[in-house]
Amino acid sequence: MGTPRSSVPDADALDELWRTYYRATFNPARLNPGAMRAEMPKKHWSTLPETRDLRALVAEALARVAAMAESAPPTVLDVMPDDRRIPSLRAAATGCEACPLHGPATQTVFGEGPADARVVLVGEQPGDHQEDRCGRPFQGPAGTLLRELMRGAGLPPAEAYLTNAVKHFRFRGKKRLHDRPRADEVQACRPWLVAELERVRPAVLVLLGATATRSVLGQRVRSRDVRGKVLQTAFAPITLPTWHPAAVLRSDDPDALREELSLALRHASRAARAKPREGDLV
Repeated sequence: MGTPRSSVPDADALDELWRTYYRATFNPARLNPGAMRAEMPKKHWSTLPETRDLRALVAEALARVAAMAESAPPTVLDVMPDDRRIPSLRAAATGCEACPLHGPATQTVFGEGPADARVVLVGEQPGDHQEDRCGRPFQGPAGTLLRELMRGAGLPPAEAYLTNAVKHFRFRGKKRLHDRPRADEVQACRPWLVAELERVRPAVLVLLGATATRSVLGQRVRSRDVRGKVLQTAFAPITLPTWHPAAVLRSDDPDALREELSLALRHASRAARAKPREGDLV
């Protein structure tokens, strides 16, 4: 349906509407006077309604960019230490406010284990009660199952490095109901995980569940497409996406998922004991 001619603003009103829109969408951080002059030579500026605002917008650009930088939310890089040893990373992460999860969570739950571990296992996030309250990863029922399966696979838990893609517990409402972390929260926390993996430099990286898989392999990767496969990544020559032990506990067919997880852990155990090949990223 068209608009009646009587509803169309006159030329002056349209110019003012355009100027308002232009001022609202002008991005001072992307100011490039050279490109502006190349696209529209100054001799034509008098024909543009926004020209009356352009001089002021350009003059204010630097101050506006500085104000934007000061009001920008914090990132991991604001507290990431120059010393990338695990104890220093763990201490620095206690003050991380890179995403909203730091507010309601009890504390940061960082990874733990030998800094020279041959195997790193990455989960989703700390759980309620056990992990969130005690500050250690994999302390609840899923952690108990994971350690049981690790021992059965010949992979002593004390010899592996255990961590999560997200370092704060995410819950829904005051009842502290578990809720999966959002993509932006995973992305905000990713520098901590990258720092851990670059420090440990494992021979084998086990990704437990979809959140860990996307954190390492990218948000567009679907865990079902890579689960059970042996991959090589920048973090380890052998990377194994598999089920999270919590998924085993919740499954209608826990035996099948348990066997798949056990198979990945046995593969990790064998690969960790093998002599590194020339060219392996260890």
